[in-house]
Amino acid sequence: MSAVSLTDPHAWLRPYFAALAQDHTFALRAPSAQFSALCDAVRDDQPGKAALMREWSPAAQESALRWLATCVTAGSAQREIELWKVAKTGRELRCVARYLPAGIDLRLMQGHDFRRTEMHRDADVATAKAAEWKAALLEQGWRDL
Repeated sequence: MSAVSLTDPHAWLRPYFAALAQDHTFALRAPSAQFSALCDAVRDDQPGKAALMREWSPAAQESALRWLATCVTAGSAQREIELWKVAKTGRELRCVARYLPAGIDLRLMQGHDFRRTEMHRDADVATAKAAEWKAALLEQGWRDL
């Protein structure tokens, strides 16, 4: 599996933006109206984050909207990214990064069950921890998929 970058601090906004962008009239709105709609969508799940977003400068708002539009167009609006998989004796473990407003929740999953989870605010730390988990599993006889 190719290397995945977790460095976008606003990746957690992608699914909100993608849902709004499905309405063809969304793109016709002024950037300020688009950003207001984005804040409204975020407010339902994260009222504190939405309030902080409303304080962003107009330039920051427009920049975020352009970036989110690029991400959604490229098909990268998922909340969760699979970083790697390993297998051993008929079992499979996946390491996924789930974008949350508080940071990146790094999860080691077996099927739909959590084996381990850690929250990281820094993408580089989350990436390093995922590599550490994988190296430990490979040392225990798991094989890379």
